[in-house]
Amino acid sequence: MGVGLAVAVAVAAPVVVVARVAAGEGATGASTALAAASLLAAVAGGVVTGRRERGWPILNAALTGAGLYVVVRVLWAALGGSVPNVLSLILVTMMYASVGAVGGAIGSMRKVGDR
Repeated sequence: MGVGLAVAVAVAAPVVVVARVAAGEGATGASTALAAASLLAAVAGGVVTGRRERGWPILNAALTGAGLYVVVRVLWAALGGSVPNVLSLILVTMMYASVGAVGGAIGSMRKVGDR
């Protein structure tokens, strides 16, 4: 999970910073760009995790996706963004975990194909 999460954060963190700066200037597409880029980052992190994990690649990839959302949300709040309500946090964390699991399934299929 560690390397996959590092890849996902490396992809998503610059986008979070740029989106937060743009949101401060009144840009309306900032949150859309943030959501799209961080979901793609969750898939990328899931693929890396799925390829590297031996035991439970899809579960670890789901944890990578959920972990990415926590990092993105903390970074967004640290840069002065708002924090959504608890229900929204839970549902979006589940969505990121699902997207990460899809990436993990793709990565684990690629791993099997490499043998």
